[in-house]
Parts: sequence; structure tokens; C-alpha cells
Amino acid sequence: MTASQQLGSQVKEARVGAGLTLRGLAERAHIPWTSIAGYEKGKRIPADKFLRIADALNRHTFKIDGNSFTVTRMAAERPDTGRNEQLKLDFSGEYRYSNAKVRIRPGRLEVFFSGTDSPLPKTGSGDS
Repeated sequence: MTASQQLGSQVKEARVGAGLTLRGLAERAHIPWTSIAGYEKGKRIPADKFLRIADALNRHTFKIDGNSFTVTRMAAERPDTGRNEQLKLDFSGEYRYSNAKVRIRPGRLEVFFSGTDSPLPKTGSGDS
């Protein structure tokens, strides 16, 4: 199952658990319901839309390949433009990936993982 499919199924599970229809979530998140339907089926979710959905569902912790991460909104001061928002992704644990890539574009953040999701081996076990 792809990362997008995993996130989409978790969004749907949270939406249904909250008793919301697609249109109800769409109204709360200010995203077309047809877009949300696509995300739930595995279409990639743009970072800004993902954060709006997480806020509307009041659920900010998700899992990809068994690895938890939290998405939150933080205020950030930038001297050149005044007050802005910053998206924070907090991945718990350390994992080894053969390829991890973050792509940042105006209004969009993409995080790609491929390879193994196994935890890094523990060091310093005390065995000599």
C-alpha cells in the first residue's frame, strides 16, 4: 500500500469516526468534497490541504508504514514578511531509508520515502 493510500484510509477512518460525510468534512476544511474523495482513495494530498483536513478532523497523528508522525501548525516570525505559518512534521523514531526526499515549493511540501522501514539497529548494547 502506498503512503498516499495509507494516509487516505486514515483520513476516511477519522472522518467516519467523527460522523462526517465527505461534504461535511469539505465544509470544515474548505476543500472540495471531490478532492477529499480522491485523497481517501489514495491520491496524493498536498501539504496545505492535509493540514486543513487534520485540523478539521482534530487528528494530527498519522502512520506511514508503521511509523507515526504528527502534523501541526506553528506560528513563525519572518522579519521580511511579518507573521507566517509553518508546517511541522514530527516523525517519531529513527528509520533507515534507501531514499528519503523532501521537496518544498510555494504552497506545497512533499515528503517521499522508499526502501526499508525497519528501525535502525541499536548501538552500544554493552556486548564486547
